[in-house]
Amino acid sequence: MSTANGAGQTNWKNVNKWHRVSKNCTGWTSDYLKANLKGVSVDGADGLSAAVTSVTGVSGDVELNQRKGKLITIFDLSINLAWEATTASGDKVTGRLHLPECMNDQDLDDIESQAQVTVDGENKAVKDLVTKKLVPEISKKVLQFPGDLIEFNRKDVYIEKQDMVGHPVLPLHPGKSSSPFPAQKSASSSAPESSSVKGGLVTVNQNVEFVCAPEDVYRAFVDQGRVNVWTRAPAKVEEKVGGRYEVMGGNVTGEFKELVPNQRIVLSWRLSSWPSEHFSTVRINLERLEGSTKLLLEQSGVPIGEKDDVADGWEKKFWNPMKGIFGWGAVF
Repeated sequence: MSTANGAGQTNWKNVNKWHRVSKNCTGWTSDYLKANLKGVSVDGADGLSAAVTSVTGVSGDVELNQRKGKLITIFDLSINLAWEATTASGDKVTGRLHLPECMNDQDLDDIESQAQVTVDGENKAVKDLVTKKLVPEISKKVLQFPGDLIEFNRKDVYIEKQDMVGHPVLPLHPGKSSSPFPAQKSASSSAPESSSVKGGLVTVNQNVEFVCAPEDVYRAFVDQGRVNVWTRAPAKVEEKVGGRYEVMGGNVTGEFKELVPNQRIVLSWRLSSWPSEHFSTVRINLERLEGSTKLLLEQSGVPIGEKDDVADGWEKKFWNPMKGIFGWGAVF
């Protein structure tokens, strides 16, 4: 069952350990730091000043996670910067600054204490200015970044209550009585297909090649005996339009909407933790190639923040087992 994060707000995340909702924000962080640290400047005594001229390198890992309705930043970064100081006489002094370990559990003192300042040439006044004034200003900017990280990326892992248009919504603790929210006409109705639907429904597309005939792949989906083999778990599959589809121990359920033997399969598809009224739509088309079959998958109506994990689930829970158990994996 799904877990709600406040009355009327549905948590679509963390589906039976298959769907681990997190966003890799390393690239975003690199761009952010390069834009926000460049130009940070300070003034010192006797007309001395210093400023960051560029961020020369950002390495490490940054993730934004959603766990039980809470947004959590996890990061471990190494940042390299170039700076330039100007003396009262207009002379330029350059150097570098290395922050070897910026982590989510650090404070201002932690970042400042491990800063490594290098000056091109000997100039104690410049080094003191950079160490005592410029480094603290840079550190403050670094500590601001987790808040901006959440602000700019939260919609990729979290759905705000006001953005739930188009989504089924459950109360915080649904009892045995019927939901106070209007039910959809059919529990197996498909979700909107547009990836731009407000509320964050996206589409997963995949292209997979199997070394077998289209009829083999088709039967692997619709024949209950074969499904039992590659899922290694009891399945309930009724090979007919309107027939039941339940695999992965009941974690994935749905209903066949269209069956064109050896060519096309369309079914409603949901995970057990999703609200009961919400189904995505899976379309599978099979193309016969010379000595193999191309499978084209389109899954529309996937909740926001789960696109990468859903795609990963298809590969690890469907395609890889099929290829391994039936020997369909070798493509030369």
